Amino acid sequence: METVPGSFAYKHQCSGDIIIEIVVDGSFDGAPVSDLLELEFGPGIMGDSYGSPHVMACCPEYDPSLPNCEQEHEQFCMADLAEQGCKSMEPNLRDFADEAFGGPSLADAAKRAAVNKIADHVRDHQTDCIEKFVEHTGVGMTVQSCDADGNGIGYDTLLESGVWSFDPAGIVSNVQISVVEANWTGVHPLGEPLDECHSADDNDGVLFLEIDPDPDSSILHLVSGNAELQGPPIGGSTVQGFGVLGSEATGCQPGGCSTLAVLVDSVAGVSSLENLELHAAGPAEVGTKDHALTIDSFAVRLWDSTPAVLDEEAQTLTIPPGGAWFAVSAASDGVPGVVNATNETALVLTKTLNGWISSTLTIGHEDGLGHWTLMVTPAQWQ
Repeated sequence: METVPGSFAYKHQCSGDIIIEIVVDGSFDGAPVSDLLELEFGPGIMGDSYGSPHVMACCPEYDPSLPNCEQEHEQFCMADLAEQGCKSMEPNLRDFADEAFGGPSLADAAKRAAVNKIADHVRDHQTDCIEKFVEHTGVGMTVQSCDADGNGIGYDTLLESGVWSFDPAGIVSNVQISVVEANWTGVHPLGEPLDECHSADDNDGVLFLEIDPDPDSSILHLVSGNAELQGPPIGGSTVQGFGVLGSEATGCQPGGCSTLAVLVDSVAGVSSLENLELHAAGPAEVGTKDHALTIDSFAVRLWDSTPAVLDEEAQTLTIPPGGAWFAVSAASDGVPGVVNATNETALVLTKTLNGWISSTLTIGHEDGLGHWTLMVTPAQWQ
């Protein structure tokens, strides 16, 4: 579960699913209201891969000849599932706010703001969330054992006992988040060479993303582009950084090349951007004039299918400011991390004879240190 100096284990991609129920009560019409968040993970799930698994176990090789209840893989999978579920809940809540209450009415605006307040609370209380579902359920500390019939602890049942209640700011008086159902179906691969890992934190730069490109989408690949980081002042100096984005010309990280799926349906009047992934071509330097840090890799991923305004005459697709959510992840010296961010400027894609050109895109994130922006300079796609 934790890094042990000088030691390593092997990365296993976990498979299964979880259903989370969110019940919201407060001084608003229709209260209380509830919604289910269903997450699947494992091989075959879009956006989930062995290289960047949604849920992983960092364990010795799985031995099919031994009873599962004697091995740690199920426990580590379910503990990491709880942690990854906590991290992924914030952008899922914001996505739900836009989908369910995206209308122009004052009532929709109030409900949208209320859900976003819940998302703020989840973001700022990750330790509480993980404590409720990992420590308080016993998933993280109950040692494996087998009964006389060869049955184990049942870590899925332990996780299903998890409940987290809190009172966020705003008109909501109580939020209760609970696990309705959790299922673990195994680890992959088996009997193949495995990558080394150092702890369950090795996939902390991965979130449960909704990646569902329409079959009629055009898949574009980055030709050229750069990203520039601008952070808050630290120690009297502003944090800055620069990185080249990965393409076939500049090279691709193990996570993949930078891609984008564009859907344009003039007949149905539907257009959207999906599966936007921006990967670094190599290490990048980030820091102030006094202190620098090498970022081994970084990636920007669009949360899910995002509607775009089509201008057929100008041959452009536009996502307005605040219209898209992104997961921005990075790793430095083996320590990974991920934050959620939204676009502070419009993203405009223009069709040309040689493909597409994306406008300057500024992605913003706010934390305890201040305001961060990642600016993606104009890029060429084909």
